[in-house]
Amino acid sequence: MVTGRASVPGRLVSEVWQHLRARDERPRPPVASRVRVVANAETDTTRIDLMDEIGYWGTTAQTFVDELLAIDSSVIELHVNSPGGDVFDGLAIMNALADHPATVNVVVDGMAASAASYIAMAGDSVKMNRGSQLMIHDALGFCVGNAADMEEMKALLDRISDTIAGIYADRAGGKADDWRELMRAETWYSATEAVDAGLADEAVSGPKNTPDPDEEDDPADPTEDPEEPAEDDPPADPEEDDDEPVPADRFRTAYERFLYAGRAQAPAPPTPGKRPEFQFDPDAFRAAFKEGMTS
Repeated sequence: MVTGRASVPGRLVSEVWQHLRARDERPRPPVASRVRVVANAETDTTRIDLMDEIGYWGTTAQTFVDELLAIDSSVIELHVNSPGGDVFDGLAIMNALADHPATVNVVVDGMAASAASYIAMAGDSVKMNRGSQLMIHDALGFCVGNAADMEEMKALLDRISDTIAGIYADRAGGKADDWRELMRAETWYSATEAVDAGLADEAVSGPKNTPDPDEEDDPADPTEDPEEPAEDDPPADPEEDDDEPVPADRFRTAYERFLYAGRAQAPAPPTPGKRPEFQFDPDAFRAAFKEGMTS
């Protein structure tokens, strides 16, 4: 008869710790330029580009907050293209933005999925750029252990997901329980759908605004000799950036965690309070994912 909680074998514990130590000893990818910060003194605005995964293998909360605390502009413009990542790093970044005295205007330039979606909720305004998408889903995690350990992990993931559902409800209205249902289904929003749901304030559409011809500089005098290129400027090497990761490759592992490969493969988002009908075609998903990675 077994009473109480079964202990984990010492050999297994030792192997897990060896694995964790080996993971920590692996070289991290370079963090230079993970967060791009550009200040404009004339407009008293600082732009931050968050264009990576959130957490250990991308932009950590520590890296982001260090950059954020150095900003004294009255306006911060945060541009986002991220598949999300570590839930607690995401929460720390969100709270740091919410607590900053500057006005924070968020612009989703590509994707704000998972943790990146609730980071966007820290904005005083949220703008969805052309063709951008936003995705919400339940927290993910893994666990090694017995049944009691699994139950503890389930309880933790439920608490985290309920907390995040409350963030969406605070922003968009409605009940946290209804947002949690949308998270369980992994719900994707196009730019206009995010606005309709209350998660964003504006969806950009149409071509880029063209400058007024009357305000353009005078055209160059055709009688003037064209400028000769500087002799010491070497031609661009087309193979120079071969080592730079392709965006699709950088986000490949994140897409593998999702049920759908973007809004085009996901069902239309229902209104909060109505449980969405789950329809998942694995063959269509694999085909769309493969096509997206090769295009």
